[in-house]
Amino acid sequence: QLREIPPSNVKNALGALGNAKKEVVGAALAGLSNLHLTVPFQSLDEHAVDALGVAYATYKQFLGEMYEKSF
Repeated sequence: QLREIPPSNVKNALGALGNAKKEVVGAALAGLSNLHLTVPFQSLDEHAVDALGVAYATYKQFLGEMYEKSF
């Protein structure tokens, strides 16, 4: 299933404001305790950080949908 995730949703999923800069989003991702990477976070370029942010937002959206279906 194809999903469209606006940048503001990605930022909100990470606890950042919808108009947050990429540096803030990167810092929020780096601070996630449940994000287990096999490479140092600092070695990721801006596109990899964007992709991780979208993946995390999609994951949180999926969890929310599963929670809603359970009731």
